[in-house]
Amino acid sequence: YISVWLQMIVSILGIIGSTITFLVFSRKRFEECTFILYFKTMMICDIYYLINSIPLFLWIIFDYSLKNKSEFVCKFYDYLFYVSVSVSIWLLCVILLDRLITISSIKRFTFYKKKKFQIAVIFLLFIYSSLLYI
Repeated sequence: YISVWLQMIVSILGIIGSTITFLVFSRKRFEECTFILYFKTMMICDIYYLINSIPLFLWIIFDYSLKNKSEFVCKFYDYLFYVSVSVSIWLLCVILLDRLITISSIKRFTFYKKKKFQIAVIFLLFIYSSLLYI
């Protein structure tokens, strides 16, 4: 049971850390950065992933599982879990590309700084990940 309790502690610390990171990057000081919207969305996906690890803890310790309620809940629960992990990983790749373009100072790629473009990228990542796990 030590590994289960350790997983629970790490999950709680991860939720706290991701929430603090989200709140810090929500400050006005960071509004000018191009990657902040991607980063905040990635933190939301990570928080969702970490929250999903808590029912596993409940299942192992207390023999209680939300997945046993119905087949739909079980499938939808796993589906959202995999989509959130996939979106988080793809957002990390998008953040790296954003930083590369910013550092290399390529003048013709100014469209990536616009909020509409960033929202479209996030939306497309969610659509892609959702279709990937159907």
